[in-house]
Amino acid sequence: MRSHIARCGALMSVALASTLIAVAIFSSTASAQTATPAAVSPITSPNPPGPGPSSTFQRTIAVSGMGTATLAPDIAYFSAGVTETNASVTDAQNSVTTKTNAIIDALRQGGVDVDKDVKTTGYSVQPQYNYPQNSTPVLTGYRITNNVNVTVRDITKVGQLLDAVTKAGANQVGGVSFGLADLEAASRVAREQAVQNARNKADTLAKATGVSVGIVMTIDDESTTPPPPRPISAAPSANAAAGSAAAPPPIQPGETTVSVTVRITYAIA
Repeated sequence: MRSHIARCGALMSVALASTLIAVAIFSSTASAQTATPAAVSPITSPNPPGPGPSSTFQRTIAVSGMGTATLAPDIAYFSAGVTETNASVTDAQNSVTTKTNAIIDALRQGGVDVDKDVKTTGYSVQPQYNYPQNSTPVLTGYRITNNVNVTVRDITKVGQLLDAVTKAGANQVGGVSFGLADLEAASRVAREQAVQNARNKADTLAKATGVSVGIVMTIDDESTTPPPPRPISAAPSANAAAGSAAAPPPIQPGETTVSVTVRITYAIA
């Protein structure tokens, strides 16, 4: 009996020890799981936004510049024409045609390329009437006018050509003007001066405000190409009435000025 009791006590001791060991293992595992946190993505604080203008605003200097090129003209223009009045439209047309052909021939002999540099700018036929009081208008004849524009590439001959067309029968002569055959070449010279003028202004402003001129941000050419000489109606020629004894008129071409304006924006370095 006593041995049976001893054996039961031993079994109970073993069971208690096993339970304690199991509790210890569970506690250790739970502790280990608690000590190992789950992986967490690092939290990054966003940078505070800076002032809006500092990220987009660009300090600049905006200036305009002007340049001019003054050159002696190398091309001239004038107009010549014939006006005839006659009771017969046919006779008037024949007279105008004959004199116009004589004018063109005179220009050709004077060195003008008539196929290239002579252009008809107006031809008109106007019936002429007499208006008696309290009566129906009466047709008295016809006035016919033919005008041409002439381009002269040797401006030393302008006076001679004016005289030649007058002697050939032109009774409408005038509209003399001068220009440059290669206007773009003169514009390039003026444009370079305009850009340099703008840079000088920018340098002056930068120096006065304690900054430096940086790169060019924008540049605009604000100049406009001058139109070609506008045809001018020829005035009646005094030489036509004076006859062939009149001397060729003196012609002074003067100078021609081309202007260019640019606007440039520079960054402040």
